[in-house]
Amino acid sequence: MIEFVKNSILAKILYYFRSIFSSNKFSNSSNYWEGRYKSDKTSGAGSYGKNAKFKSKVINNFVLEKKINTVLELGSGDGNQLSLANYPLYVGLDVSQTIINKCLDKFTADKNKFFYNLSKFEKVMEDYHFDLSLSLDVIYHLVEDDVFDLHMRQLFYSSQYVIIFSTNFNDRFYLKQHVRNRKFTEWIDENILNYRFLKKINNENKLSKVDFYIYEKI
Repeated sequence: MIEFVKNSILAKILYYFRSIFSSNKFSNSSNYWEGRYKSDKTSGAGSYGKNAKFKSKVINNFVLEKKINTVLELGSGDGNQLSLANYPLYVGLDVSQTIINKCLDKFTADKNKFFYNLSKFEKVMEDYHFDLSLSLDVIYHLVEDDVFDLHMRQLFYSSQYVIIFSTNFNDRFYLKQHVRNRKFTEWIDENILNYRFLKKINNENKLSKVDFYIYEKI
């Protein structure tokens, strides 16, 4: 156990110093994801394999149970997670125009799926009404406070239900990287008054710290 802790601490230290001296330094969340998708990288392991299957099972069951017709996803990513979803109508928003264009091509035959740059958020909210808003593996990638704040306010803008899949603890170690864990439920308690917490669904992967948190508008 002691050896495991030592190795974990050492790994963090090496990761931190590697990030400092890396020639490809992190600048901000938006640039990071645009650059990542331009280099043909994916949304990450959370959107593939067993992780994706678990997430789709939970959300598809919820959509069926609550008779959800319209779904908005903030941080829609490369669409692999979406390929497992059963949504009557879906709108995905992302900061990366590169990945928006790729998803438009990927789902071009599906007339019930729409993709927009996140900058079009207000216009989208004027044109559609949503039963459910999603934030999947996004919150802990928002290292800037103002970006996190805006994401949360948009997430709870008007949908009847909100589903968040994220870590929920404060950890500033990765502040200069593309990961920053936050106890986002504290932010919700302090800033969102017209929603109530419904339930938490633990990740079926016992080693993961990313779980589901579901809220309902009141």
